[in-house]
Amino acid sequence: LDMLLVLRAKPAIPHYVVHTAGFIWWICPRAALSALSLVWGVLLLRHRRSARVWCIVHATGSLVLTVSFPLIQTMTGSFPPVVNRLVLIVGMITSSAIGAIWPVFLLVWFTRPKVRAHVRSWGRGASPVILEVPS
Repeated sequence: LDMLLVLRAKPAIPHYVVHTAGFIWWICPRAALSALSLVWGVLLLRHRRSARVWCIVHATGSLVLTVSFPLIQTMTGSFPPVVNRLVLIVGMITSSAIGAIWPVFLLVWFTRPKVRAHVRSWGRGASPVILEVPS
């Protein structure tokens, strides 16, 4: 009877499958955001108004992925076994903070009133104006 219960029991999901699924969940949106980064970069070089919008979408998506991925790893338990959990937690917080620097900078930069006004002037056929840095 014990052997029958063992045969009918569902096998546990192997650890490497959980890691692979987490990696695929992370890499597909990252690839899409990288392509979006290329698009808004080209639009920015061509002085198109839509570059600002796509940059904000890219920065928001990057920020969401940067912060959510460690949280999802923690909730699902799909992180590798480590001797000290504190090292894992500090590593996740540090990597999230470092990964959030660029998206936060983009969000702050492109929402500045002076930059928004400058971007609004791009689509009107006028030659681009270089922002002067106050000394």
